[in-house]
Amino acid sequence: MPDIKKFPNIIEAMKYLEPGHLLTQCLERDGVAINYQSNMPVSMPDGRIALLCPSPNPNYYRGENGVYPSCKSSLYRIAKREDQICALAKTYEFMCFLLTLGEVQSYLYHNLWYDPWAIAQHYEFATPMIDLTHEIAVAAFFATHRYDRVTKSYQLMREGVGQIRWIIQPPMMPQDPNLCPIGVQPFSRPSNQYGYGYWIPEDDDFKNHSELIQFEQDYQVNYRLKTAMTGPETMYFPNEKIAQMASIIKNENVITNCAIDTFIQDIADGNSYITPAPSRDEILDILKQKGVFLVDASVICPEAIPTRTNPFKIDRKLVLTPAYKNK
Repeated sequence: MPDIKKFPNIIEAMKYLEPGHLLTQCLERDGVAINYQSNMPVSMPDGRIALLCPSPNPNYYRGENGVYPSCKSSLYRIAKREDQICALAKTYEFMCFLLTLGEVQSYLYHNLWYDPWAIAQHYEFATPMIDLTHEIAVAAFFATHRYDRVTKSYQLMREGVGQIRWIIQPPMMPQDPNLCPIGVQPFSRPSNQYGYGYWIPEDDDFKNHSELIQFEQDYQVNYRLKTAMTGPETMYFPNEKIAQMASIIKNENVITNCAIDTFIQDIADGNSYITPAPSRDEILDILKQKGVFLVDASVICPEAIPTRTNPFKIDRKLVLTPAYKNK
């Protein structure tokens, strides 16, 4: 393994990766606007239209606030099989719930690119993908903050070592089949984070596909970067009702029959993310052991469920497999 380049702080690390980035040139100012995203329609392989932010930047980043020897997806960071199955059932529950929302129905009605796995990943459900971004400022935010579960907010790192992983995807080269563009989605968080999803198989690790640099966590420098950015936390984590709904689904001990049916159907379609693929009986037995009840209706009654008179109401099967997923 080549020697890892190390820097005295996050600013020097950013200058190494993107010497001409706006933030590194305007640190003496407060509130530098970096969210200058401009989207354009792109036709996806399945015929849907994605609203993507074109970028000449060939780098895709992931910021980490500590030194981690491996980089696995949230699903595969769960050690026990039964916990993986339970967590994945919750993810299917969330993706099924999304289809009841008017925002999602509108996207489907207008044939726009909709990626339920990416949305589930951004709202902290277990998935087989990790988050990437082509905006170095987003990666720097995650590399210099830790999430405080007591205050439910991101706090600046005061000490330790952070790191940024990245892959290079030259524009003229064939796209990595595991790299999935997310673009504008029905909710703000994935769009504001310039999100991309990277699918990591169960027996693989993103460290095998990426490069890595490290930097010393310097509180004063981290704070300087934070004040130079325009409201990073509210920008990257807008106050959305969907985040509250996601929290309810994660914390309630109920799963709908729709989620279990979708889980099983995805396996039947060749999309099992746990080896060996769980059977319906195994899933139900594990949920019972975990004290999770099977119900017919969601515990949440969203206000925006389309009615029969709503033109966005359509009958469409939940599409779970992104077009770019490497089967």
